[in-house]
Amino acid sequence: MVIRTADIDDIDTLAAIIRTAYSDVAERFGLNAENCPKHPSNYTDQRVRNDLDRGVVYYALEKDRDICGCAALEKAEPHLC
Repeated sequence: MVIRTADIDDIDTLAAIIRTAYSDVAERFGLNAENCPKHPSNYTDQRVRNDLDRGVVYYALEKDRDICGCAALEKAEPHLC
C-alpha cells in the first residue's frame, strides 16, 4: 500500500469514495441531496475540485495502483489543521 498526495486526475475517485463511506449514515437517517446537500454522502466532483482550489490537500491510499481510501487536510490557520 502507498499513500500519496492526490491530484486533479483523482477527483472522480475521491468523490466516489467519500460518497460511499457516508452512504450508510445517509440511508439510516434518510439524508439525500435535497434535504441535506452538504452531507458527505452527496459529495460531488465539483466539491472536491472546490476543496483543492481552496488549498485542501487530499491524500490517496493506493493498493495495486487503485485508490481504496482517502483523507483530506485543510489548514484552518497557520498552525492549525
